[in-house]
Amino acid sequence: MTIYSDIASAILGVLPDFTIGGSGWTDTRTTGDGVTSAVSTANHSVTAYIIRDKVDKFAQALAGTPTPDAPFLVFAQLSTNIQVNDLLTNTTDSAIKFRVKGPLSTDLGMMIGEVELQR
Repeated sequence: MTIYSDIASAILGVLPDFTIGGSGWTDTRTTGDGVTSAVSTANHSVTAYIIRDKVDKFAQALAGTPTPDAPFLVFAQLSTNIQVNDLLTNTTDSAIKFRVKGPLSTDLGMMIGEVELQR
């Protein structure tokens, strides 16, 4: 055991209390560019935890109506098969969807990345 795996197991153990949509996600990955290779889509299930990065950040959806609009973060075990541009759809409520935005980091013994709410 290293300090990093200790940190990862401690964080991943408490994230279910703060997550948006629980831990079950269907990961949809599109490959191919439609020019040199055919476009195809594949789905697989992943366990991941999505939380809001900053709870106090708001945007104006309608005049005078602030709505939460902060970046979201995804956390997962290092062995989780997710990558940039994957679409994560909640297995319980398919209206909850997040797109993986940037490179995923493997700091502290876990996978961490930014995701964007799909509306």
